[in-house]
Amino acid sequence: MRPTRRPAALAPLVALAASLGATPQHAGEAQHGVNQPGDTQPGNDNTSDQSANASSRAKALFVIDRHIRAVGGEDAIRAATSITFSGTFQIQGASFIGRVHSRRAAPGRAITRIELGPLGVVLQGYDGTHAWTLHPTNGPALLEGPSATALARNANPQTDLHYEDNYPTIEYLGDDIFEGEPAFAVRLVDHDGTETIELFSKGDGERIGVRGHRPSPEGPIPYTRALLDYREFERLRMPTRTIERFAGQVITVTITDVSYEPIDPDAFTPPPEVLALIQAPEDAPEPETPKPAAP
Repeated sequence: MRPTRRPAALAPLVALAASLGATPQHAGEAQHGVNQPGDTQPGNDNTSDQSANASSRAKALFVIDRHIRAVGGEDAIRAATSITFSGTFQIQGASFIGRVHSRRAAPGRAITRIELGPLGVVLQGYDGTHAWTLHPTNGPALLEGPSATALARNANPQTDLHYEDNYPTIEYLGDDIFEGEPAFAVRLVDHDGTETIELFSKGDGERIGVRGHRPSPEGPIPYTRALLDYREFERLRMPTRTIERFAGQVITVTITDVSYEPIDPDAFTPPPEVLALIQAPEDAPEPETPKPAAP
């Protein structure tokens, strides 16, 4: 069996880097003429569960489409066939400031370089078929399950145009408060059964946060991700500062440069260590798993 390990201590950072640079997720056709998600005609006492679910979904799609318009619109997202972004990150309490550099291209390829200062470099990517990581201590790994699904989904800079395909369950949860800002909450469940809550500003409509859980040996651990300081880069607005809180860790990523220039397809070829795993026979014995390194 092929190894599929990922250092637990780096899970928040790897997941955060995977999500950055993605344009806001598309909800389908807008329901024009509706000012607020709740401004719909109430049903009667005989309304079926199916009708209630459809109403909840329609409200959620309206909230997400409002966000799409706030950051540039569907045409701008369609025009972004590739994206390259870079910036810095800081782990609270760490003695270094790291760097992150990521490239993504339609229909779904990505490679991200995470520089951990004296700890080395973590690479992760998706080549259109395989999601993988390469850690300086733990070596290469092929990802499976929710981690691979999320990486593959966010590899496509146009993934937001396939929002309803990515999430079988899309529900409007109502009013919320995120980081002190009034928000609309939308519940999402993907094909792996992974549930997240996305928060959208009641003011300008932009997505401002995410809540979810990550697995751990002790059970699911909650995380939050705040999306801050939106800025326009050529054709789209995106958050330039992201703060993730997970298991007592606080990781801040600041995006400084964004480009939509075409990317050479060869840039997404996995490194030799990962290619060796991909090309290994399915029945090859799994090597002994090294102990996870702190970052």
